[in-house]
Amino acid sequence: MVAGTNFSNDDEENAVLTGIRIAIQHASEPTFVVNDLGQILLANEAAVKLTHPHAPETLGAIGTTEHSDHDTLLERAIRRSGPSHMRLKLASGQSFVFYIRRLDFDWKGGRTLALVQADQTKTMVSKFIEVQSVAETARDRLRQSLAEQADLRREAQQLRRLASTDQLTGLLNSATFAQMTGDALLLADGAQGVLLYLDLNGFKAVNDRFGHAVGDAVLCCTAQRLRAELRQNDLIARLGGDEFGIWLAGVSEEVCERIVARLEQALSEPIRLTVPQAPEQIDNISVALGRARWPEDGADVKALLQTADSRMYAAKKRRAKLEQITLAAEAPPTRLI
Repeated sequence: MVAGTNFSNDDEENAVLTGIRIAIQHASEPTFVVNDLGQILLANEAAVKLTHPHAPETLGAIGTTEHSDHDTLLERAIRRSGPSHMRLKLASGQSFVFYIRRLDFDWKGGRTLALVQADQTKTMVSKFIEVQSVAETARDRLRQSLAEQADLRREAQQLRRLASTDQLTGLLNSATFAQMTGDALLLADGAQGVLLYLDLNGFKAVNDRFGHAVGDAVLCCTAQRLRAELRQNDLIARLGGDEFGIWLAGVSEEVCERIVARLEQALSEPIRLTVPQAPEQIDNISVALGRARWPEDGADVKALLQTADSRMYAAKKRRAKLEQITLAAEAPPTRLI
């Protein structure tokens, strides 16, 4: 399970593998690179720790699947343009969901590579470093043609997108959100900003009743509504599960109030889905929201997230208590005999 196993010494292929190896070694999630035969070619440190003391050489040796066999799942994932997923039960008894995404490198012999990465929350936190410089170095060293350079740059951009976004919604992932918000604070030059922490009320009930496919569709719809209501330069992230984060740069308290009101209205609108087994309309989703203003409520991203998260849960508790009072008031009076 070591980088480079079973590959030829072709300089071009080794250069690309070097770029991938550098990228995955900085990912916090267990990450493997396999070929279409299921052979493990690369594994980062997190993947080695996950499978220790074993050193699996194939995808099937990592763990067992619940339904289809590994080869079928891998073949299906490679045929798809987007990510697929596989649930594996390890020898330790732990279960992990792995996302599988084809890497469209043109390999001699017709071999195809795929990225296999653990999603540990349905909260995926991953980070790849840019491989653009590797592509440029490979160009100079191997005297690649302009077409080959363009191919490598395109793959580098694909890896950067994969590293920085949540694979389900296309929003920023939590690691990239924290990094970009931190960068925004450094460049704020005294301008204020607000961090919003959102959690969907009623989501768990929908997910439990109708299944993960419907739940995922609700999350994607939420992401679309957030994009529609916010400015292009606002940072929007799925922090994990049904929680979202937003960074609003340079907004006054008055503007923030208007934005919050719009978000609360938009996210409480009925949701209509075309997903199989979905109800005709979902109308019990709303949002609990907490906010933290910079710099008053925290000097850095971690402090702002903690404050906004705490206030979001306080809002959630107030809503639950109000619902209990409302239900009690609407209940018929108890008859005394």
